[in-house]
Amino acid sequence: MAKNLGLAGWLVMAIPAVLTFIFSTWPTYSFTADHVAAFTVAIKRSTARVHLCDEAERAAFLDAMKGRVKHMQRKNAVCGSREKAIMGLKVAVDGKELFSGEIKPSGLHSDGVTYVYESFHLPSGAHHVKVEMRDTNRSDGEFDHTFERDSLEFAPGQVIVLDFDSDTKTFVIL
Repeated sequence: MAKNLGLAGWLVMAIPAVLTFIFSTWPTYSFTADHVAAFTVAIKRSTARVHLCDEAERAAFLDAMKGRVKHMQRKNAVCGSREKAIMGLKVAVDGKELFSGEIKPSGLHSDGVTYVYESFHLPSGAHHVKVEMRDTNRSDGEFDHTFERDSLEFAPGQVIVLDFDSDTKTFVIL
């Protein structure tokens, strides 16, 4: 029971298709200026625990488990802390500090993963980039990991993403 569409049917179908094609390519839109690039720091990292079991706590923990039935041994037993360390992060480009802060871990008891997403717009060209990260509970204020490049080239419109590889414990440019 198929009928031919005829000229009117083809026009009804072709006009929206042509308009969609035209307006999908024109007018052009750019999210940034022509001479600007972006530097993004995107990190997902599980930091170190704030307090681990010491020998005395471990002995008390194991002593408390002795009198319990097997399936009840872990109930209400605490050894160490679930809380993770706060991540410290500092981003500097060409000697100018763009970001410096502390990021708390996710989770109800601050025992989850720490997420960082910071983006910076820079003029295109070569820049000196330095990123420092602390993921332990250090009291001296020093950083555990450092990424530094004397000349990192940014092309116009380019987005360079810096990530942290937990396996190799180094920063990676994506």
